Amino acid sequence: MYEALNVQTAPDGRLAGCQTPTVKLLQELRDGQRSQTEELHELRNEMREGRDRADQRFEIIETSLRDLAEQMVMMTRAVKVALEA
Repeated sequence: MYEALNVQTAPDGRLAGCQTPTVKLLQELRDGQRSQTEELHELRNEMREGRDRADQRFEIIETSLRDLAEQMVMMTRAVKVALEA
């Protein structure tokens, strides 16, 4: 890429032997951006896992409440039949 300028590049694409303050700053910015991107991906995965756990808990609670409601209906019917008898 930099052959016309007669500048050597390292295998990872960095400029070899060129450590001006500007180049250092740009490399640090790039490295910081990479680490922030990785942290963002980790945070998204953690949030997704948390959301999945919350959904599972909600399903358990919803099922329990539905079962309790059915039991209350049956008990109410039993009391009604007992009072009518």
